[in-house]
Amino acid sequence: MKLQYLLLIMALLILYSGCKKDTGPDERDAFTGRYEVDEYCDKDSAFYHIEIVKTGSGNKVEIRGDGLYETGFVLEALITGRKLTIPIQQVEISAVPHIYFEFSGSGSLSDNYLRIDYQVFTLDEGLITSEDSCTAFCYM
Repeated sequence: MKLQYLLLIMALLILYSGCKKDTGPDERDAFTGRYEVDEYCDKDSAFYHIEIVKTGSGNKVEIRGDGLYETGFVLEALITGRKLTIPIQQVEISAVPHIYFEFSGSGSLSDNYLRIDYQVFTLDEGLITSEDSCTAFCYM
């Protein structure tokens, strides 16, 4: 009888150890990949490539490659469902004088098409010296 209980406990332990909590699909998977970008800004238009890659856990991704605004800068973005959010972030373009681009925006994914609407401010010693609003049409 003790042997039967011992075997039952061992079987339950083996079954339980094989169970993993199902966290569901990673929402970032739909966004990751290389995109051709047709970008239209108030000041100019451009054609270039970006790549969206997962970073760490959670909902973070990075926009790499030629980068938005064709700057080559890596920008962080957050994924929620089919939406992408670019939180406000500054990228230094000159140390002296202190000049930065400040990016922010949002986008949405439809099949393999991603639209990103974003703003770029140029900050010179903390003062906004120019502003540009852009729409990036991104295709896989």
